[in-house]
Amino acid sequence: MPIYKKSLIVLSVLATVGAGSAVYNAYSTEDTAATKAAVSVEKNIAPEKEPTKITVYVTGAVNNPGVVTLADGARAADAAEACGGFLPTADLEKVNLAEILKDGKQITVPTKEKEAAPPDAPKPATKPQSAKTSKVNAKININTADEAELEKLPGVGPVTAKKIVEYRNNNGKFADIEDIKKVRGIGEGRFAKMKDMIET
Repeated sequence: MPIYKKSLIVLSVLATVGAGSAVYNAYSTEDTAATKAAVSVEKNIAPEKEPTKITVYVTGAVNNPGVVTLADGARAADAAEACGGFLPTADLEKVNLAEILKDGKQITVPTKEKEAAPPDAPKPATKPQSAKTSKVNAKININTADEAELEKLPGVGPVTAKKIVEYRNNNGKFADIEDIKKVRGIGEGRFAKMKDMIET
């Protein structure tokens, strides 16, 4: 067989092998790309999660205070709304309605403080002092008062009251209220506290 014919046969075989190899590689590449794409899609598709819930306790000036369950990320206003809304007495300036809540938090809605009466507002009429009140405010006579009455004086206890009575029995009546300082245990300090409440 002539050499050129052998060469043609060899070239033909090589061409056939090369074409087959190219077709195989093409199909193999397509399968690999398809497999990678499928894996990538499966990774990107995450299972749906249920929304997270939080539970908070709402007290104070709301219509239905108590424990409520809300979606994670809810705000203080949402919690109050879940409790029926605010009462007319709620002091909203003292509550951060935009606060993002956390699980287990307690929200207290304060009530408005009663407004103080204006300085020029008429004062309520005072009741006249009763005879009993006047008697309580009357001065105590240190010459006639017994121990129980003397104990009503500031700084005078049972022991001092007894000393006053004993001094009076032994030395006679006090000529002046300052004479009570002669009783042992009553100095300038105690006398200053009681001088406006005693008489002779």
